[in-house]
Amino acid sequence: MRYASTSTRLFQQRRPTRPDREYGSDVAISARFEEPVGPDTQNPQDPDDRQRLASKTVQTSRRTIRSLQLTGAALSSGYGVMFAVLGKMRDTYGISETMLGLIVAVGFFASFVAQILLAPLADRGYARTLLLGGLIANVTGLLIVANASATPAFAFGRALMGLGIGAAYPAMRRSVAFADPDNVGKNLGGMLSFDVVGFLLGPAIAAVLVGHIGIRWPFVVAAALSAVFLPVTWRAPFGAPEAAAADQPRLAVGLLRARWMQSASAYGVAFFIMIGIFDALWAVRIDDLNGSYFYVTLGIIVFAAPMVVLAERGGAWVERKGPFRIGGLGLCVGAMCLSMYGLIPVPWILILVGLVHATNDGMSASSIPVAVSLAAPPEQLAGAQGLVGALQTLSGGVAALSAGAVYDRFGPISTYVGGAACMLALIAFGWIRAGDLRGLRKLPNTPFTAVERPITTPVNA
Repeated sequence: MRYASTSTRLFQQRRPTRPDREYGSDVAISARFEEPVGPDTQNPQDPDDRQRLASKTVQTSRRTIRSLQLTGAALSSGYGVMFAVLGKMRDTYGISETMLGLIVAVGFFASFVAQILLAPLADRGYARTLLLGGLIANVTGLLIVANASATPAFAFGRALMGLGIGAAYPAMRRSVAFADPDNVGKNLGGMLSFDVVGFLLGPAIAAVLVGHIGIRWPFVVAAALSAVFLPVTWRAPFGAPEAAAADQPRLAVGLLRARWMQSASAYGVAFFIMIGIFDALWAVRIDDLNGSYFYVTLGIIVFAAPMVVLAERGGAWVERKGPFRIGGLGLCVGAMCLSMYGLIPVPWILILVGLVHATNDGMSASSIPVAVSLAAPPEQLAGAQGLVGALQTLSGGVAALSAGAVYDRFGPISTYVGGAACMLALIAFGWIRAGDLRGLRKLPNTPFTAVERPITTPVNA
């Protein structure tokens, strides 16, 4: 039997960090947890020296967080480009709708595998390596897609894109959390905001370039955006990893035995079922109601704008009020909005529903990564984030692929109301499994590592 650390064992018996590993300057941010050393701290008892060091550390942390958030936006822009040009790819290369669905699904599956198998490596000192490798894989995949003309090449490029995003995102979330442990909710919410910005940037790039210089060039521009952050990532300091126990499992799948992970995973799957159905059917639903393309575009903007504006503030609010509580309540509102998309037959009213829906998501969507950050053992944070992200990716892909078939056979009411019912079942399960963890929260100006964590269920060898 192997047991994950309890909060007492974790914080009373701190495991030493290992600066001899590949992360090099990753130790810089660990100054928040260990006594700083260096020329600026020759007299650590001097208040002026300590204040100067603290200010320098905060500035470094902010730069690191912002660079990681911008990197996330660049990665998201590639998927935004692909989302925007699928119809053009069908017309230009004669690819069937089934093969287009396969190309998209391959990326989801690759991301799922990467988050399961690679994310735990970030907890062992390889956060920088995973992020650099993820960026390189994403750039390579985008360039392959840009030069492809047949389904196998498109699928291979899309798989590399999914692999890159799946490797990079858990490492980025872990690094953002450790860079500023006092404001983990705010900063993870900021990551969500930048992800949405990047996704919206993709269609904008495609709209400008496809009609003038061809379908290949939006992918080239998205690849260039990701490549810009390679040197930034190489130089940025990363939080030093927690030293892994000798008997710690290599994968994070065993964490699914813990109540908090079951709850967070159920919430995450419910959220991505909602996203998958919305993404797959929004344009189709508006078209069936004889709405113009203006309503399609307006709906996407209305859905994204509140998340961009509110996500960072929502993340800070979530960690104060309790992510397991806010996550469940926010998803209930989301499920009700999802059902209305199938019940209401007027496009402009659907836009108003989308505004309410997006405002709710902007304030509550970050509850899932925040819940994982507050409940997971810090030495398994990236693995836990990757596991939840993998389940989200898989459920979103399945929901998107299934929604079209259900819509064609049974119509919009069955599709949207059925999706909302699935969400409510998962929300109820997550709420029950959370139990007293619904009161888990982080007080202002308190590191997330200081939150008293639940005892993790034993994991079989």
